Amino acid sequence: TASPQPGDGAQAPASPQPLGSTGKPYTWITCDGPMEADVLQQILGCGAGPQVLQLPNGEALPMTPQARLLFEVEDLTDLTPQATSVAGIVHFAEMAWEDRLQAMVQAAAPVLARLYASHLQPVLQAQALPFHDYLRTHCGLRQSLVQSVVSSCHYFGALCQDLDPLRNFAGPQLVWFCLAWGFGGSLDLNGRRKAHNYIRQHVPVPEPDTIYEYQVDAQTGQWSHWEEQFKGGMTVDLDFTSTHIFVPTVDSLRYMYHLELLISQGVDILVTGEPCSGKSSLLREFLKARSLPYCV
Repeated sequence: TASPQPGDGAQAPASPQPLGSTGKPYTWITCDGPMEADVLQQILGCGAGPQVLQLPNGEALPMTPQARLLFEVEDLTDLTPQATSVAGIVHFAEMAWEDRLQAMVQAAAPVLARLYASHLQPVLQAQALPFHDYLRTHCGLRQSLVQSVVSSCHYFGALCQDLDPLRNFAGPQLVWFCLAWGFGGSLDLNGRRKAHNYIRQHVPVPEPDTIYEYQVDAQTGQWSHWEEQFKGGMTVDLDFTSTHIFVPTVDSLRYMYHLELLISQGVDILVTGEPCSGKSSLLREFLKARSLPYCV
């Protein structure tokens, strides 16, 4: 509960002091994070400016003329002109993805930096913007261009870190595999099919399934379906003393592979999915197989 006095958060004072009663010229109240348009409009209030801070829980906190609101939001979609008229607006343009790529190239080992410059960067310069626009328009992609490029770079770095620079390098196949997951890894099945159809116009890809059902050999460029992992059978640890029995599937093998790639780059990982989709079981098995503690 918002109040001018920090407390234990249990409840606001019965008669809160007006926000801005600090004796200073201005008191800034910063609201950071995603905010629905109707909630933002409710907080801003009506008239020349908000004199009462209307919280979504129904609480109304009085404000002095010295109190100022600062909102950090992604956009002003669906916000009415009445609400925008009571606030000044400053738009921050997205950081150029070229700057982020250049920073990653400079931080990479010399061999990897050359691979970035010779293989990944030319494709990104030609395809990053059109591929991202296509996925946003036709596939419902929501992540930013910079996020997509950085994620692709992490994949590229992970797949190239153990390459023999004296042998052949499957540049086009590897680069588009990284873009497929860096840009479109969060897409649903229908979105992945559309992304696959886009990618097949630029590089030979496996059929009949989408590129997301295969992994690629960075040296030879050969594609292998994840189902091939099960041709020789699969061992399941039937520990009946445990409440958890993990049965490997194509999805679990694929996601463990991607976890391994991203962990090798030293990046934090956000695992998303519907409730009861197996996230906890997969992570528990992944960490258990590596003798890592999975509870902190």
